[in-house]
Parts: sequence; C-alpha cells; structure tokens
Amino acid sequence: MDQEIKFSSIVSVLKKNTKYLIAFNLLFVSLVMAYSFIMPQSFSASTSIMPPAKNSGGGGLSSLLNNFAGGSLMLGASGSSDESMLYEEILQSRSLLNGVIDSLKLDTLSQYKELDRIELIEEVAGLFEVESETNGFMVINTNFNTPYSPNENQKKFAAELSARIGNISIDILDNILIEKTNSTAKLSVAYISSQIDRYKVQLDSVANELEQFQSENKVLVIEDQVQAIVTQAIEISTEIAKFETELNLAKIEFSPSSKRVKILEQQVNALKEQAKKIEEGGITDNNFSIPLKDVPRLIRVYAELFRDRKVLEQVILYLETQRHEESIQQNKDTPILQVLDEAVTPQKKSYPKRSRMLIAGLSLSIVFSILFLFIYVYIKK
Repeated sequence: MDQEIKFSSIVSVLKKNTKYLIAFNLLFVSLVMAYSFIMPQSFSASTSIMPPAKNSGGGGLSSLLNNFAGGSLMLGASGSSDESMLYEEILQSRSLLNGVIDSLKLDTLSQYKELDRIELIEEVAGLFEVESETNGFMVINTNFNTPYSPNENQKKFAAELSARIGNISIDILDNILIEKTNSTAKLSVAYISSQIDRYKVQLDSVANELEQFQSENKVLVIEDQVQAIVTQAIEISTEIAKFETELNLAKIEFSPSSKRVKILEQQVNALKEQAKKIEEGGITDNNFSIPLKDVPRLIRVYAELFRDRKVLEQVILYLETQRHEESIQQNKDTPILQVLDEAVTPQKKSYPKRSRMLIAGLSLSIVFSILFLFIYVYIKK
C-alpha cells in the first residue's frame, strides 16, 4: 500500500514538474554541448614501423640489444619483439623527449610555459601511445591538444603538430639507434683488436715452438718424411731379400771362398747397414731422416703444435672478419628504422565526439533528475 502511494506520488510529481524536468535536461545538455565547444580538442596521428630486416643494423644493433637486456637476448624468433621493446624504451627516454621538445620548441607553447623541464618531459611522454605486434610491426600514435576555446588556427596548428611529433620522434629514434649502434660497434672494434693482439702473441709463441721442434728433430712435413723413409726401408728390405737369395744360390753353385760369393756377401752387408741407418735416422746423405722408433712421439708432438697453430690462425681470421664488419658499422650512417607509413596531418579531431557527449549528457541528466525526484518524494513523505 505504501509502495503504491509512493509510486503514485512520484508519477504525480513527474507530471507536475514535467516542464522543469525538460528545462533541466535541456539546460544540462546545453551546458555539456557548450563545454564541448570550448574544451581542448585533441588531434591524433599515427606512424607505423616495419619489422627490422634480419641483417639490418649489423653486429652493432645485436650488441646493443644484448646490452639492453643484460646479454640475455637471443635474436631468433623473438628478435623482432625484443627490438620493439627497445624502441618503446627509447621512445620514453629523456634523450628522445628532450629532442622532440627542442626540435619543435614545445617549451614556447602557451599551455606549456608554466611547466618546468621535468614536468614538460612528463607531459610530452603522455603524448605517445605505442602499439607493438608480435610480428614486429609497431604503430606510434601521437596526440596533441589545443588550448581552451581554440580558434581555427589553433586547431590547424594542433593537427599539424600531432603529425610532426610522430615523424620527428621517428627521426630522433633512428638517430639515437645509429649513434648507440655505432658507439657499441666502436667498443666492439676495440675489444676485438685487443683479442687479436692477444691471439697473435700466442700464435707467435706456438709458431716459434713448432719451428724449434722442426729444427731440432729434422722435421718438415712429418707425414711425407715418414712415408719417404718407410718407402726407402721397403725398397732396401726388398733388395736385401733378393741379394740373400742370390747369395744362397751362389753358395750352392760356387765355393764359399769364390769371388762371386764374396761380392754378394759384401752387397748384402752393405744393404743391411743402410737399413740399420734408416731405422736409426742416420743416413748421411739425408739431413731430414727421422729414426723410426721416434716417429710416434714426433707425430704426436708435431700434430699438437700444428693443430694449435691452425686453431689460432682460424680464430684470428674470424676476429679479423668481425672487426671489419664492426668497423663498417662504426662509420655507418644509413637509417636503421624502416617506416611503413609516415604520420599525416589529421583532417578531423579525435576528441571530443559531440554526438557521444550529447548522448552521455542526456542520459546523465535524465538519471540525475529522476534520482532528485526520488529523493524529493522520500523527504517529503
């Protein structure tokens, strides 16, 4: 019963105050619409960056990324997202924001004159909105607001400035990347050069040790020398077998004291003496003869020294290649970023949307007016 009375009271109040409700709603909506004309207007522009090419930036950018992530980044499938993270960090850095402020003289604008440098940097940082895709694409949205009650010139200036901020930020970002990459490459060149010098000292030591080993053991190319010695030993052993056969046949055919037997015995003894010298490495007409009993040890030591020398030569060759690449990067001045779409001056404001403000204002005024009536009836009853 009480509820019916209350409802009927509210309906009665609504009927009695219909014109006041309409007037209140019209006034509220008018104030909202009036404010939409005098409030600051926002203009937005966007620029997009393509994923970096796999070989863009050279070793310097890779080093810069590794330094940025404490050496934990692996430029594989996640390389593009890692670079996007780096770009986002730089876009919020004081170096880039100061560059944007100085390039566009934002500190001279009326809405920023009262701000100190730190506050201005924070304000300009809020103008950027970065969207990063997993495939490496980046979209940088830049917004700029007009002062209150803007005229057409101020609107045009804000629209143009929103695009200029986006484009100048890309230019400054690219310059920072080039500068940092070249600086990283310079440090890499210095480090690689020090490593090359260190390995060259080791190579000289190993080369001297190998040369001394070759001189002391009469070794040039041990494989060829061993093969030549073994070939000589086989040939002499074959000759010994032949002459011993002839000697045995001569002893059957002739007397032991015959001249033929004596000559064959001398030849066999001479060949055996020569075979002994080959085994001992004492052939007088060959200064590079190696004792066969020492061959395993000599081969092992020679192989180790030869291997060490080749390894050091390959390491130095690799480092020289790296130094050459980093030296090129150190003096490189080509753009690193690949811009897909530059920011263009927007033709329309992005905010406020008057139709949305009108709907929102009307909805709020209706809610407030009905709520006021409920409170009025409740207090009255």
